[in-house]
Amino acid sequence: MRFRLAILSLLAPVVLAGCAVEAHAGFESAADATATAVAQAHPTSVPPLALGKVAYIQGGDVWTKQLPDGKAYRLTQDGGDSWPLWSPSGTWLAFIRDQALWTMRADGGDAHSLGPVAPGEGQVEWSVRGDRLAYISDGGLILTDADGSREVRVVSGGGGEGAAALAWSPDGAWLAYEAEVRAPGKPPMEQGLWRVRADGTGSERISLSPAPAQIQYHLAGWSPDASELLYWQGMQLSASLAADGEPLMAISLSGGSPHRIVPIMLPYRSFLAWSPDGRTLAVVAGGGRQTWANKVLLLATLHGAPRRLTNPRTAMVAPAWSPEGHTLAVAIEIAGPVGQASTLRAVSGSHLWIVPANGPAATRLTSDPSFADDHPQWSRDGSTIVFARIHGQRAELWLVHADETGLRQIVAALTPSPLALDYYGHIPWGAAYDYWTGSPPASSR
Repeated sequence: MRFRLAILSLLAPVVLAGCAVEAHAGFESAADATATAVAQAHPTSVPPLALGKVAYIQGGDVWTKQLPDGKAYRLTQDGGDSWPLWSPSGTWLAFIRDQALWTMRADGGDAHSLGPVAPGEGQVEWSVRGDRLAYISDGGLILTDADGSREVRVVSGGGGEGAAALAWSPDGAWLAYEAEVRAPGKPPMEQGLWRVRADGTGSERISLSPAPAQIQYHLAGWSPDASELLYWQGMQLSASLAADGEPLMAISLSGGSPHRIVPIMLPYRSFLAWSPDGRTLAVVAGGGRQTWANKVLLLATLHGAPRRLTNPRTAMVAPAWSPEGHTLAVAIEIAGPVGQASTLRAVSGSHLWIVPANGPAATRLTSDPSFADDHPQWSRDGSTIVFARIHGQRAELWLVHADETGLRQIVAALTPSPLALDYYGHIPWGAAYDYWTGSPPASSR
């Protein structure tokens, strides 16, 4: 059965919510996970990819699986791994093991440690060019090839200098980063955004905060044409204020004053998605740290008023554009009250919908009230959506075809469960899995 949801076009007010912090346990032991999983030998040959492949954490180890029906291959056996991340070519995987960054080939070979790293968005990222990797280690910013060669330290991380976040340009020619200079125990004396060439040369300042002790620039990413940097504007060095939302800003690399794109949103990169043609930015906007309250989906441009695609009775998160750029897959749930407990989200039943960018109605893809669905990602050919599914305190991976058929489970359990990292409904799914849709175009390599 098809379900339809009206799409309104009016802008909604945004509000601020409370400041409590909570997290919820959802771990399964490595023994529980591996007892039911079948470890296969490393693949000696890989058949043609139909829908790409996933790298995921089960029992604390890195596994891979070709979609839709490939065997699962266990690549590590230490039980302490997280944050798997495919290189654009699909040849390498980066992952975090006990607070250190590692890389290995996609068959599990040639694994080696690169250095300490903190998990999270903007800490480790592959360039689309030549499987080059950038990461932040103890405040330093390091560029390296996948095998650890050609290492360049762009920011030392010592002497009061430190980097906090990074983002590769869409063409892989530049790396943007957020950095500051401060004396021990003092507010930052200098804070802002820089960029450096892919080989580590030519570092240049893009913009400095006019009052670094009061206003901070938190890097969000690039415009698709690499002409502007996007950032969230933080205030008063306050993590609590940031958790309730910040303005999304943009600044041209050619100079000029910053301009605001969205008045307030949560500072998650997964709440931003550029259309394939690079003209439209889908934004989950609204203040208050709960994902189920006061969250609207906007379509914005770098210059111009955003347009709203939402119903005030619902909350939309995790937008993902289809490859042809006419529709978005989103996770939608009935909007709950501010102050509702975070754990209720996992049983309240968020579901996947297809939302036309310019159409009057949305189509629901999933509807089982036993599950909460999140983090949709399209296959390269646009035929299929891979997504995360929550069943109680259990996290799984599923797929469904865009024509509403073919719903099936592809990974029975992600363990340790990323639900333990739930922050007011926001789950960093990158800690548990990564979906590789296929090699990038030859021009990007």
